[in-house]
Parts: sequence; structure tokens; C-alpha cells
Amino acid sequence: MSLVLDVAVEVLEPYVGRALADTCMRAGALSEGRLPDDLTPDDLPCIENAARKLLSAVAPQDTIDSVVADIRAGVR
Repeated sequence: MSLVLDVAVEVLEPYVGRALADTCMRAGALSEGRLPDDLTPDDLPCIENAARKLLSAVAPQDTIDSVVADIRAGVR
């Protein structure tokens, strides 16, 4: 896995579980024409968008913003 995918899944896991986090992040990458295992920090916008969509049904906006910030911090 790529660092970006690993970090995103790890950060999202407490909210939606590992399997759903992994599946959603992989689908987000593929929807942007990227292979999940080849994601780089330049692909953070597509991962952030996928994370926001995933969490929108289960978390308030401030939590979603915090999760996205944690993903960014983990990749940099």
C-alpha cells in the first residue's frame, strides 16, 4: 500500500472500521483514475474528498475537518 492510503485508512478506521475505510479510499482513488497503491501526497485532494463523503453520514462537520487534517498531517 502507499503511505497515503495507509494513513487514510488508519485515521478513518475508528470511525467506520478498517474494511470500509480501505474500500472507500481505494474506490476514491480509482474514481480519479489513480491506482490505490500508487497514491502520492499530490493525490490528497481525492482522498480528502472520499473521506468527507464517507464520513458525511456519520460525523459532524468539525469531526470531518479534524479527520481530514489528521490524514494530511500523517502524510506530510
